Amino acid sequence: MSTALGKPLLQRGGIEETAWREVAGELLEAFPAVSVFALSGPLGAGKTSFVRGAVAALGGESSAVQSPTFVLERRYPVAHPSWCEVSHWDWYRLSEGEVAKLPFWSSVPSQGYSFVEWPERALFVWRAAPRPFVWLVFSEEGEEAARRSLSVYDSIPPHLLPTDAI
Repeated sequence: MSTALGKPLLQRGGIEETAWREVAGELLEAFPAVSVFALSGPLGAGKTSFVRGAVAALGGESSAVQSPTFVLERRYPVAHPSWCEVSHWDWYRLSEGEVAKLPFWSSVPSQGYSFVEWPERALFVWRAAPRPFVWLVFSEEGEEAARRSLSVYDSIPPHLLPTDAI
């Protein structure tokens, strides 16, 4: 599945906090060959909540999911027939140089999913990706921000690329 430059593969709005398990489950089914998801969006837009939903959809304990901001990575066991664990990264506090020192691609579970919050901190990681990934852009809707929207791309979204790269 590929998309024209700048066009998301999927868009969904009106997502409530309680719907992330359903949304994550649908996306995991829609992209069966993809095990790496880049999660981009402002603080509080639903990135960690999405990972909770994904862990629950895969048969894991969603209450165990916490943002790995200060530990960089957390792993969660899941009871899915094809996948044994989820790795959850958070690059919010890291510079591009610090991300470059991480063994990210070599530590992606061979039988699991990896979710990376704040992937835009190091676009070079994604430009040279050795395996397929999906980029999810989260945003808040309205002033109360009780609902979220989600756009799904099969590459780095154009709004994150330097203008000379488009």
